[in-house]
Amino acid sequence: MTKLKIVKADSSCGEKVASLIQQTDSVLFSSLFGSDRVIFNKFVTGLWPLEKNPYSHSEAVVLRDENGDDIYGLELGFRGSQDAAFQESMGEELLDILSSEELVFLAEQIKDTEYMTPHIPDDAYYLHYISVDSACQGQGAGRMLLENCFRRAADLNCTAVYLDVHEGSSAVDIYRAFGFRIAARTELPGRPELPPHCRMVKEF
Repeated sequence: MTKLKIVKADSSCGEKVASLIQQTDSVLFSSLFGSDRVIFNKFVTGLWPLEKNPYSHSEAVVLRDENGDDIYGLELGFRGSQDAAFQESMGEELLDILSSEELVFLAEQIKDTEYMTPHIPDDAYYLHYISVDSACQGQGAGRMLLENCFRRAADLNCTAVYLDVHEGSSAVDIYRAFGFRIAARTELPGRPELPPHCRMVKEF
């Protein structure tokens, strides 16, 4: 395995970041953005270089090799108290990233999906995305990122870590092994292509 280190993310490698995020819940993203990933890639690569939004490099750390040549994983998260401001910022920024037709399409697709992500308390750390390149899976890279996530949460004086994951993901058992519990389960009527999603919580 290539020796990896966790470093603060910068604004580069947006396409790789989009690929890593997409693999965390490919069914959901295909449903919301379309299976061709064109709008999804524009969405992520447009938001990643910007500051202070739910897809920003400013809220992420990445796994890089010793030469810093590529990204092999990422963890992106933030304090719950930042969520509302980040969502508002993202909405404004998307006006310059997506076309009016794409915005209308996305608005229709995401209708009701906010119920899949319950409220995040102000003093909780929201683990929005954690993902490892397939070439490094099963070699401890995910553990590195998750343990670093707990340190980031502690540094922000958070009392818990929250995350959302689809019910059938193998990650559910991994999160349980790290002390998470399922606090809520969400299912959207009329969207049979979307598996139920679980809100998982780990208190400190």
